[in-house]
Amino acid sequence: MKSPYTGGEVRKITAPETITFKDEQFTLEVESYECVDTGNRFATGEMNDAVIERVHNLWRERHKIPTIAQLQAIRKQLGLSKRQMSALLNFGVNQYRYYENGEMPKGANLLLLRLLVNQGALPYILSAQADGLPEKTKKALLRYFDGKTQIVEVENTPKVNPGEEHAASINLNDKSFTDFSYLPDTGSQVPSISLNAATAA
Repeated sequence: MKSPYTGGEVRKITAPETITFKDEQFTLEVESYECVDTGNRFATGEMNDAVIERVHNLWRERHKIPTIAQLQAIRKQLGLSKRQMSALLNFGVNQYRYYENGEMPKGANLLLLRLLVNQGALPYILSAQADGLPEKTKKALLRYFDGKTQIVEVENTPKVNPGEEHAASINLNDKSFTDFSYLPDTGSQVPSISLNAATAA
């Protein structure tokens, strides 16, 4: 690497910088190069991209918005395509793809994505949406409950009701899945999904 200012030597440095994003400030350690002859600093495209990604993730964390990595992880754990995830959440056909590509969710969609990455709330989403799901999505969920995938654990996601454990039982084609996660107190009611053999075939 040569200096774009003099063609001479450069050194790589790391220094704290405060960056403004959406009218909010974030301070983080930023890598750049410094021209030995002039002291001028510059960064490569990869360095700038890394800073942008970190700032976006800090903003998401501050506002409790699932990250791209979290959305990808829960989809892969469920064994669903992006279109199938959109169907599961009753989004537009390509909406989940947009969120995985970095679009910021808002309103009701944001609330639903927060619930999606919460282990305790996931069974409730599945139970509420099961009847209207496409056949391919139902088959993929059956594979999930058959033990071929596991529930994903996501850091920095608040539990629905910390301190109390309740069991949610979901029956798919006579298969039972019980998730002892933190769920809101529903008394004797538990969410259930029933997919008959013809549907699952």
